[in-house]
Amino acid sequence: LAVDPAHPQVMYTAVDSSPASPRPMLYWSVDGGVHWQPRASLGRERVQALAVDGVTGDLYIATLADVRCATASTVATGASLSPQERYASGRDDLRYTILTSLQGQAPVTAFGLIEDTLYVGTRDGGLQLVLVDRTGRGVWPWETAEGLSEGLTLQTLCGLPGEPESILAGSSAGLYASADGGRTWFKAGEAVGERSVLSLCAPAALPETVLAGTAGSGVWISRDAGLTWSRYGVGLSGAEVLSLTLDDPAAPRWLYAGTRDGLWRLPVGAG
Repeated sequence: LAVDPAHPQVMYTAVDSSPASPRPMLYWSVDGGVHWQPRASLGRERVQALAVDGVTGDLYIATLADVRCATASTVATGASLSPQERYASGRDDLRYTILTSLQGQAPVTAFGLIEDTLYVGTRDGGLQLVLVDRTGRGVWPWETAEGLSEGLTLQTLCGLPGEPESILAGSSAGLYASADGGRTWFKAGEAVGERSVLSLCAPAALPETVLAGTAGSGVWISRDAGLTWSRYGVGLSGAEVLSLTLDDPAAPRWLYAGTRDGLWRLPVGAG
């Protein structure tokens, strides 16, 4: 799940698709997740991860083949349309710029766009840092991070609001943290332990609050920037919480959780 900060009712999600019977994997909603339709311009390419640029609203997408940036077309016939008008008209005018090929590399499993850096986590434990140039969309090649165990699968990344150098990463073996912008990492989140952390969310409106979705242990919350943790909410204890996001980062009302059993939501503060 990914929310457009400039238009909080606009949400994107990537859904599973069987190779034997492929279907569009990228969907979007303009009413806070109540209704959805596919962004057919991406076709049936397999989407691995999503991130939204909070400055430009551009959508970054990792597929099995490449990393690309998606922007809405600015042709005269559609430039003035709101997201809701585009949705209602069925206009699917995303235009894609391929930033780099992923052929021969480990599949991307985690994305995080923090300040001017795109963090790309992979299945074999690698983490690459990419400087984002918002005019050219990306500067390659990548810079490799240090301190992550070999063979570790990174599954989610998020930055702490107001602390651009502080980043958390969820992995197949618990939480990791960085205090230098993602260049070096150390183990964190003792209470979460070795649980597989699939999703992270750090809302700007709730200082030092971090939410973590796990594989089979529900959602956890930290109110001290990741130092200590406790369980949050009920009803998802056996689910794989693949993604977490808020309906409005500035004034959140709902926490959304994407699972293999569908999309769930919980009023913020109800946990």
